[in-house]
Amino acid sequence: MPPGENPRLYLLPHPKPTASYLEQANFPPRRLSSPKKLLIVLDLNGTLLLRSNRGSNYTPRPHVPEFLTYCLEHHALIIWSSARPHNVKAMVAQLFTPEQHAKLVKIWSREHLRLGKHFEAKVQVYKQLPWLWEDAEVQASFPAVADQPFRVEDGWKEAPPAKWDQSNTVLLDDSLDKAASEPYNLVQVDEFTKETKLDGDDVLGRVVAYLEDLKYEGDVSAAMRERPFVNGQGSGWDWTTGERRPSA
Repeated sequence: MPPGENPRLYLLPHPKPTASYLEQANFPPRRLSSPKKLLIVLDLNGTLLLRSNRGSNYTPRPHVPEFLTYCLEHHALIIWSSARPHNVKAMVAQLFTPEQHAKLVKIWSREHLRLGKHFEAKVQVYKQLPWLWEDAEVQASFPAVADQPFRVEDGWKEAPPAKWDQSNTVLLDDSLDKAASEPYNLVQVDEFTKETKLDGDDVLGRVVAYLEDLKYEGDVSAAMRERPFVNGQGSGWDWTTGERRPSA
């Protein structure tokens, strides 16, 4: 536990990556010659928006509408927030049009974090991705094989996965702790606060450029282990042309 932290925040066991997860993530990254869809798991408060205290007002991060349009057009999208269900519903209603809402694979909230008796407490929560991968409705959204080309470079002939798993899932969150069990599937962005919203950096544009690279990876966990997303670094994205911008 970090020094000076309130111990009640760490009442839940801190999950660790399994041996099989680490073994797979430690294989050398392999590039595909054709892109694949990813399962994008999005946090809300602190990642996509700034929620006012005890209010229903939300300030979206710059370019959130364009970012969500990109995700829905090119990938499968899940919302997973640690907020209470009614607050998640309100945030989603503000961020998505009805047509976009219908395309979401799932909307998960605090009730899906398996907090048990700690549901009402302010505890550190963990988003364990296998809980999503075990969900039948989530797996039903996996693309048909014909829509998920898997030709590879350098003669690599491994068969494509037939389900959502660590090879094709990306968690976008502002918290490193939340991804404790699957650390190499996390794109960690700086928390969106009153201060950071004025810094002018197009964080979500950088995320899109990073996802554009990841969709050519045979296993995103291997690629993200070797080349993690770094805030303030890497290519950006031109929201008008839909093309990559060179690094600043």
